Formats: sequence, structure tokens, C-alpha cells
Amino acid sequence: MRISGHEYIQVKFAKMDCLSCPVRTQCTNSAVRPRTLALLPTRELHEIQMRNRLDQQTGEWQRR
Repeated sequence: MRISGHEYIQVKFAKMDCLSCPVRTQCTNSAVRPRTLALLPTRELHEIQMRNRLDQQTGEWQRR
């Protein structure tokens, strides 16, 4: 799967499994659709994404 030109691994939960899950509200706000996840294919890319997201919360990054 590609999102904004980047490769991702897509995980889709079965609708019946998701709807019957007792902690469903901690995963999704959807009333009818099951949870889906889009994961980066390597730990290195995930760590880069996490660092970038942290940087985006700093005042310096926001001023730029």
C-alpha cells in the first residue's frame, strides 16, 4: 500500500472481531467500521517518523 508516495503495511481487523472487542473504544471512534492500521515497513523509518513528530511539537520547529 502507498500513502503520499511511501510504502506502508496495512493491517485490517475482521469486522466481527473488532465489533465484539471489549476495549474497542480505545482503538477507534468508528461506530461501524473495524480498526485498520498503516505501519511503516522498517523500524528505522518508524523511528525517523517518531522523531519528526516530536520535533514538530517544539516552538523552534513551529516558528520555521
